[in-house]
Amino acid sequence: MIKKILLSWFILSNAWTATSQIYGNEWINYSQKYYSFKISATGIYRINYSDLEAASIPLNTFTHQNIQIFGREKEVPLWVETNGDNSFDNGDYILFYADKNDGWIDSLLYVEPEKIGNPGYNLYNDTINYYFTWNSSTSNLRFTEEPDLNYAAYTPAPYVWEDFSVSYTNT
Repeated sequence: MIKKILLSWFILSNAWTATSQIYGNEWINYSQKYYSFKISATGIYRINYSDLEAASIPLNTFTHQNIQIFGREKEVPLWVETNGDNSFDNGDYILFYADKNDGWIDSLLYVEPEKIGNPGYNLYNDTINYYFTWNSSTSNLRFTEEPDLNYAAYTPAPYVWEDFSVSYTNT
């Protein structure tokens, strides 16, 4: 009897503090359609209107403000060039920065993530999927143009920050 009471108390007391596990797919909105494409090198990528059209994406169902791209479990800021007419049509394109698949997700496999073998290389695959989608929001992540050209008003930094690494991949 005491065991049943203690077990009941334990279950009820922990029911109030239960939390859900984070799986990494919390960014997915299951009411949206996603089109995946592969990225194998870090850089700036361009997606043309004709590329989206060739992928059979229904371009007449959304505006350029509704476009989103996701990679590495988060939304990526975009530059959408619409030739000034605010509609996404032939000749328009999307620019965005994408990171290749390095050791970012592999670090979760380690008890001490800083001890990953090589953070610049993924253990399984050098390619990562990014996802194109759209929603009804017009406040998606976008780059904004900086119109300030008065460079003389800024004090230059006396140094440049650079990450440098040497990778030995032969052995």
